[in-house]
Amino acid sequence: MMLFNNPFYQTSLNYQGKEALIQTITNEYEKAPSKKPSSWEENVHTSILYEACKNNLDYFEKAGIPLDLVVETDKVVQDFVTDLGISSIGKFYIAEMWYNAYSRSQYQQMHKHSNKSNMMFSGVYFMKFNQETHSATRFYNPYFEIDFDKVQDNPFFITSPKVKEDDVFIFPADVGHDVLEQTADDLRITVAFNVACTFNEKFTYE
Repeated sequence: MMLFNNPFYQTSLNYQGKEALIQTITNEYEKAPSKKPSSWEENVHTSILYEACKNNLDYFEKAGIPLDLVVETDKVVQDFVTDLGISSIGKFYIAEMWYNAYSRSQYQQMHKHSNKSNMMFSGVYFMKFNQETHSATRFYNPYFEIDFDKVQDNPFFITSPKVKEDDVFIFPADVGHDVLEQTADDLRITVAFNVACTFNEKFTYE
């Protein structure tokens, strides 16, 4: 699938621990509906980490992400890089994974996941998503640096893919995206992740 002439990948995930994780996240949300980093202006409940972690496993544990979900999502990532024909350049792996939960009036502003880091791709797993009451993630055309508020209704500049619960959507990490303010009380829960690459020696730059 191509969006803005960039590779986007959409498939579904049958995660057996889904309902248990939804309940855990719901419980955490009820304790602190606006849990987020102090630097964020958004209104969202998130388990994202900015603190230093010993390794990837430490990150997943602190972010409340079960290892079996990481394993299942990694299978999707490997299918994606194989389809793109880029698996030979190095080892692609999930470096970070966290969850976001939104209820009425909650949202996230436009942001990117590359942030001058080694993150090459990002993804969203729509774990609890009602097509009738929740809005999908919106993506911004990366070829323009403009006032996007003036082109909100033009899909050439800003568009939302059609997604349903259990879908996984992978996209380049430097593509801006946001989540509109939610208008329903039922939780919209997504699991976000970043994919990095350890390049093979011949692809390493001095």
